[in-house]
Amino acid sequence: MSHSRVISDFPLRVTMLCLARRGCDPASVLPLLGVSLATVRECGAHGLWLSLQVQRAAALHATGRANEAADAALAAWKRIDEGLSGRDLLPELAAELCAVLNGGPHAELCAVIVLRASAWMQTAASTLPVLWRDNYLRRAPALATMSRPLLAG
Repeated sequence: MSHSRVISDFPLRVTMLCLARRGCDPASVLPLLGVSLATVRECGAHGLWLSLQVQRAAALHATGRANEAADAALAAWKRIDEGLSGRDLLPELAAELCAVLNGGPHAELCAVIVLRASAWMQTAASTLPVLWRDNYLRRAPALATMSRPLLAG
């Protein structure tokens, strides 16, 4: 993971960190996410901040730091709700946020996040040829992850 520090292209470094978070030890990725979050804030790279913040929330959640994870997820959702979009598409961001927020005091918000992401996916599906629409909606990994909170609520 320390090799990510030598990548001079900052947006590429953010992309690599976001991908690495999914496959690396969350505790080892958290410090790198924190440093990168500080850098993107200083640069005003709000979309990169959003993607990193969502990944930080997921890493915090994976390390058992549920309260910090929820705070990070809520901060990210607030920015999404204000219209900010990240490096990732809304369904992917929403799936990560719902994994953090589901099952606690934020279950109702999680259901709203699922509905918004589902609406985004329906809109995207409407732009596809007829034969691809159902396939897109059935096979989207984010949709499978997000459907759990609606069933639980």
